[in-house]
Amino acid sequence: MQANITVYLFNVESVQDPISGDRSKTVLSFKKVIGELSEVGANTFWNAHSNQVELVDTVQINRQVYKNNKFIYFKRDGVGYALEVNNVAKGESFEKIRLNLSETKEPGVKEMIENAISG
Repeated sequence: MQANITVYLFNVESVQDPISGDRSKTVLSFKKVIGELSEVGANTFWNAHSNQVELVDTVQINRQVYKNNKFIYFKRDGVGYALEVNNVAKGESFEKIRLNLSETKEPGVKEMIENAISG
């Protein structure tokens, strides 16, 4: 099942505080696009599973707007999801690209992304 959805693509960078030396993630830029959300296909799921990666969703977007963004954000049924782009694949047509998504292991990414969108 495919559903049209608004997707935010994020460029995130790790920045070091000059005083404390601590590293933290910060949003450099983000882009809002329309995509098609669908479930992960069986072959893709099992190939990822054999590499200890659990894919949760797939989003298909226009190829030209994707610039190696690591994180995406979207809302489904009123709940926000910040997911990590695990790998990319060809889409249904030449103009589209498919992003295979997994849960992010990095703490605080969802909050950072939601603050960037609302700010």
